[in-house]
Amino acid sequence: LLRRDLNDEVEFIVLHIVESMDAVRAVVGDDYETARLISGAEKLLSRYDGACAHLNIADMPSEN
Repeated sequence: LLRRDLNDEVEFIVLHIVESMDAVRAVVGDDYETARLISGAEKLLSRYDGACAHLNIADMPSEN
């Protein structure tokens, strides 16, 4: 969960790291670009982006 304070709002970005897009589809189906909120969360938000962005990890620190 990322947070950024703006002038009159607070922005949150939720990151999920998954094994594959097939894993995402297995949970949410083919409409995987539509954002899904926890029930009731919309009442706490002034607005939210209804779309999801899916990105590939380009680099990750190695575990030592």
